[in-house]
Amino acid sequence: NIRTRVLDFEVKGKKVFTAGDLMIDETIEIGNPDLVIFTANKDADFTFSVQVDSGRGYVPSEMFADAIEMHESTVSRVTSNKYVQCERGIFELRYFFTSGIGTDGGEAASALTVKDRIARLIAAEGDETLSDDKLVEILQKEGFDIARRTVAKYREALGLGSSVARRRARLLAAA
Repeated sequence: NIRTRVLDFEVKGKKVFTAGDLMIDETIEIGNPDLVIFTANKDADFTFSVQVDSGRGYVPSEMFADAIEMHESTVSRVTSNKYVQCERGIFELRYFFTSGIGTDGGEAASALTVKDRIARLIAAEGDETLSDDKLVEILQKEGFDIARRTVAKYREALGLGSSVARRRARLLAAA
């Protein structure tokens, strides 16, 4: 169930085009947004199209475990504290696996996408502090199949306080 999108871009003049420029909305997640795709000189004047397929650049550990006929906990244990050196740096093996959240379309959204969405919702909350229950309600309306305890776990992993703590901090900052 792969959805393909074609993104059209127009370049006029000097431009450094990075992978981050492909993130035109929250449905596109790029693992390395600083990756330079091309550099156009001052005389550049062209259009180009990029095909983006929905899918994963990271493999869910559950899918990998099924493919090699091992239990997911075994894959987690084997990849823990093991590193691989690539031309872009040194990465822990588990970096290449991600957990996923189901969507109402039957596909999975990466945990990174959901965490980013939670962070952006909290950053934009304004006067009304969003509780975990309210975040769940918003995320479910956006198509994510997520529980309150998962929202709390992701929020805490991002270093963001509970709604009570955020409300208290905002009141102290205003005083």
